Amino acid sequence: GDTFMVKPSVLQGGTLTYLEDHEFNPTMFSQSDYDLSAGKQQLKDQVALGRQSVFQLGRSDSSHHDNSPNIASVLSTVLEGDDTDFNVESMRVYDDVGDGVVVVARCEKATVVAVWDGRDNILVNLFQCDQQRLGADYFLTSFMQAIGEDWSKELRDDMPRGTNKVINFSSGDPK
Repeated sequence: GDTFMVKPSVLQGGTLTYLEDHEFNPTMFSQSDYDLSAGKQQLKDQVALGRQSVFQLGRSDSSHHDNSPNIASVLSTVLEGDDTDFNVESMRVYDDVGDGVVVVARCEKATVVAVWDGRDNILVNLFQCDQQRLGADYFLTSFMQAIGEDWSKELRDDMPRGTNKVINFSSGDPK
C-alpha cells in the first residue's frame, strides 16, 4: 500500500542549553525594584463590608438517603437560638426545585442560603456584615450540632466582600 512519511524541516526550541554551575549567574531582584504604587493604591481604596463563608457538607454514610434533613428547622434552630444575635427577619423555603430544598433566610446583619441536593450534599452560603471569623465559626458549629452526626464538613471558604476590588479583611484576619 501507500505509505505516508513526515519529515520535519525546521525545529525551534527543541533543545535546552545546559549551563555548568560556574556559568549560571542569575539576576536577583528585590521588592523595591518594582513599582508597587498601583497595588498600594488599590489596598488603600478597598472597603471591606462583610464576610462571606461557604460551607460544603457531605453525608458521612450515603446509605441514609431516606433520612432527609429538615434544613429549615436546622436553620431556625441555629439562627433563632438563645446565644445568637442573628435576628431573623424572614425565611423562605423552596421545595419545588429538583429533589432537594433551598432555604433563604434574611437576618438583620446576615443572609443565609442553604441548599440540600436531595441526596448527600448540603451547601450553606453565609454572608455577615461583621467581618470577624467568630460569627461564622459559631454558625458552623451550631449548624453541625443541629444537623446531626450523619453530616461532616468537607469544605469551607471565607472571603471578604466589599467595594473597590476588596481582597483583604479590614481586621487583617487572613483566616
